[in-house]
Amino acid sequence: SSSVEGWFKLGQALNHLGQRDEARTALQEAISSYRTAPWYQRAEGRPWVRRARRLLRSIR
Repeated sequence: SSSVEGWFKLGQALNHLGQRDEARTALQEAISSYRTAPWYQRAEGRPWVRRARRLLRSIR
């Protein structure tokens, strides 16, 4: 699993616990991890970054 996936799952869990600020930070970290990943890891992280962006929009 990728670090993007890990950050997404952490953000999702924090969101379910009602910790919105911490969830937002974790989701932003997922997006940042995706942006800095080498090209060969981006394909693996792409579905997770999409989900992170979607969840981030819903909790803002």
